[in-house]
Amino acid sequence: MARRGQPSCAMGRVFRTLGAFGAVMAPLIAVSDAAADGRVRWLEDFQRQASQLHPRAISIVDRAQEAVGAAQVAASADSDAVKTFELPLAGRERSAETPADPFATVDGAELIVTDLSLADLEIAKLRGFMAGAPTVLRPGHEVTRLRLPGATRDAALSALRTILPSVSATPNEIYTIVPEPADDASADARTVIERNRMGPAVPGPCPADTCFGPDLIAWGTALGTCARDVRVGIIDTSFDLAHPALRHIKVEQAVFLGGQSPSPSDWHGTAVLSVLGGDPSSGTPGLLPEATFLLAAAFVSDADGNASTDTVRLLAALAWLDAEGVDIVNMSFSGPQDPAVAHAISAMRKKGVLFVAAAGNMGPAAAPSYPAAYPDVIAVTAVNRNGEGYRHANRGDYIDVSAPGVDILIALPGAQQGARSGTSFSAPFVTAIAAARAGGRLPYNAAVEGAGVALLGDLAVRDLGPPGRDPIYGAGLALAPDACASGGGAVAGAPPVSSSPMLDARVLEAGGRAPLTVIRAGAASGPN
Repeated sequence: MARRGQPSCAMGRVFRTLGAFGAVMAPLIAVSDAAADGRVRWLEDFQRQASQLHPRAISIVDRAQEAVGAAQVAASADSDAVKTFELPLAGRERSAETPADPFATVDGAELIVTDLSLADLEIAKLRGFMAGAPTVLRPGHEVTRLRLPGATRDAALSALRTILPSVSATPNEIYTIVPEPADDASADARTVIERNRMGPAVPGPCPADTCFGPDLIAWGTALGTCARDVRVGIIDTSFDLAHPALRHIKVEQAVFLGGQSPSPSDWHGTAVLSVLGGDPSSGTPGLLPEATFLLAAAFVSDADGNASTDTVRLLAALAWLDAEGVDIVNMSFSGPQDPAVAHAISAMRKKGVLFVAAAGNMGPAAAPSYPAAYPDVIAVTAVNRNGEGYRHANRGDYIDVSAPGVDILIALPGAQQGARSGTSFSAPFVTAIAAARAGGRLPYNAAVEGAGVALLGDLAVRDLGPPGRDPIYGAGLALAPDACASGGGAVAGAPPVSSSPMLDARVLEAGGRAPLTVIRAGAASGPN
């Protein structure tokens, strides 16, 4: 899910502060190439261990320099539809006089603490911890990054708990967006955009055999109006709003890149957005062209199309979406279990916000992918046009539903379009279904959701693979409603609940009404 070249540490930064502490920190001005290389190697190792991803899935650089990032948007032919936030949305510093990166010469695992007091911060520094500039999540609440030079993550956590037992710290985890595996794409030296383009963006209509996704989920064209009043959030890489398919969408955008500029190799955000909001008259039509999209650019890509971010930037993006009144959030990325992000998602879900996430593309034997595996998130896996599972998709009990995700035609930056595969592109189909079905936020049902029931509302599915819920397809292929929620339309193709041949047993155990209406169908079950 975005990209850039080999990171390099900035040289000659100035660390300004007052008093004796400034004298102690002055030597950090001289950053050697050897130390910079060591930091890069540490980041590479940490990313591989935390996310269990391909060794080349790197590109988190200057993570400690959370400088003020003014929101940026690409040029748009329909400029009136774009709202740009000229606010310090990511990495606002407590003091404008501390712009340096105190981690530039340090090895160690990075921790985060929410609302760390100045007194506790000074105690931590006196005990050897180094701190980055706080990142403001919302007025009165901020996150501070800490690192203990030379210490492992567990050792740093233990040391912090010893000196500050009342302070709760969690790891600053790495999240990634990784292109489909190499065997699905050319192995030549071209960029990811060059390898997967089919050609310049063309006007629609898109042939049904090419844009097969809507037909597979029984999506009616009229459903595109269902989300007219829905605010759909997307956390991803930067977005090319100058693309012909995206010129007329309603957008609000903020950037959470810690002072970095979007990468020229960013493509993933544009692709995901096109599945949801592409102009119906374009060659890459979207499902919800009338929705308002809240675009949080939090990932940066390398030249191979790999994108990455961290917990701090995700927390800032989620806080912004929350403040802007988001209804549904699409998260087409993966990472490890992260208590800080889990808490933020849970708090927003209790307000009625829906979350949809990609199940992951690390293969059948991979560990669960987060945020998809959280109980407050709908986890979506990918199938091809025949309803067969995507062979690189994760499997597990956390998989909720399936959606089209193989050979999906998407918009690419620079007025290009191409076909891509992965659970990144299946998640937007379920996001669209949820928007059409709920018409906005879905109130939190503590009695049902608190029992661990999948958050699926009245979603209808067509059973795939072995009868019943399974770790490959979840409950089955998600289906669109017949009509918008406000019209009271029935679920597409679904019999009444009382006559449905199969229900999710977890709902019956929880004593609530069934969140699924399951239709048994003889769909193919072989892998793609």
